[in-house]
Order: sequence, then structure tokens, then C-alpha cells
Amino acid sequence: MTEAREGESAKAEPHRDPDRQHGKALRIFLRIIFWCGSLSYPFYVYYGLKTQDRLGPALLLLLLAGIRVFLSGRDSRDINTVILAAALFMGAASLLRMSQELMLFYPALVSFGLLWFFGRTLKGGRTPLVEKIASLKTPPEERTEFFRKYCRMVTEAWCVYFALNGVTAILLTLPEDRKYWMIYTGIIIYVIMGLMFAGEFAIRMICFRIQKGRELNDHR
Repeated sequence: MTEAREGESAKAEPHRDPDRQHGKALRIFLRIIFWCGSLSYPFYVYYGLKTQDRLGPALLLLLLAGIRVFLSGRDSRDINTVILAAALFMGAASLLRMSQELMLFYPALVSFGLLWFFGRTLKGGRTPLVEKIASLKTPPEERTEFFRKYCRMVTEAWCVYFALNGVTAILLTLPEDRKYWMIYTGIIIYVIMGLMFAGEFAIRMICFRIQKGRELNDHR
């Protein structure tokens, strides 16, 4: 009886494909490498400018682009395509011209690319990008007019952020000392992004709670 039960439990247990598990582990490892490389990029470029390293930062960008190609697979419609295109363009341009100065414009190029990616969904009767993302986890009955207006406002807020971020990143390339560019693109930009996420979450909780209270009062 015991052997029979063990046999049944073995059959019921799903078969685990070792290749699939290895592939998943590889993708996680490459994501870690990608984000570590992206976060360290401004510091690496700053160091490269100090040491006259013309090749290293460009190769880093191409490496990041290659990792992004592998992680994105066949899906070229998501937000990663903007990062991929910017990395490929700036990496190739820097290698062809062997110019260190071009490497400074990668963060701004990413910001303007994301500005276009978000902003294009606000025109021509399209669904704002934030609404598309939020709708994946929001039941149809909760996608009210207030929900759509809020998502549109959040999309607009991100467009303003990307525009200001891109302009700031370009302006900080003008001074001879690129230390402030490094600090902004390597630290401050992510602090502001984190504050935006946290602020949006808090505002969303407050606004939707107030709206829900109004709807309950209207039904009474």
C-alpha cells in the first residue's frame, strides 16, 4: 500500500525540466548583470573620461544591449526596446567615432526615448500606457471613468519627469567637471524615480479611497 501511494504521488508531482530551470536561472543572473551594469554606467563613464578610456564604456553599452536582446526575446514592443535602441546607437556611435563625449548622452537618450514611448499613447485616442499596465491587474468592473482619468494623469506625470530628466542630463554635460553629471545620472535620478513611485502609490490610495467613499454615498 505504501509503495502504491508513493507511486501515485510521484506521478502526481509535476515533472521539472532541468533545462528550463537552468534557463530561468540564467535569465535571473543576466538581469542582475544588466541592472548592475546600468547602475554603474555613469561612474564607469566618469572614470573613463578621467583615464582616457575610449573603449571600455562603449563595450559596456554593447554588452548591456546584447543582454537586453537575449532577455527581450521576440517581443520588441515593450519598454525594453527603448533602452536597447539607445544602448546600441550610443555604443556603436562611440566605437565608430571613438568619442568619449558621446557616452555622456546615453541617459538623456533613454529619457527622451521613454518620453516618446509614454507620450505617444496620449495622442490619437490611444489608451495611455499606465492604463494598459494597470488594466492587467484591475477587474473590468473597476475600470471606471475615474480610473481612466487617473491613469492618464500618471502617464502625463511620467512624461514630464522624462522630459525634465533628459534636459537636466544634457545640461550637466556642459561643465568641464562631469562630477555633477555622474552624481545626477548615477544616484539622484533613481532617488527621484523612487520618490515618484512612492508618491504615486500614496496618492493613488488616497484618491481611490475618496472616490470609493463618494460612490458609496451616491448609492445611498
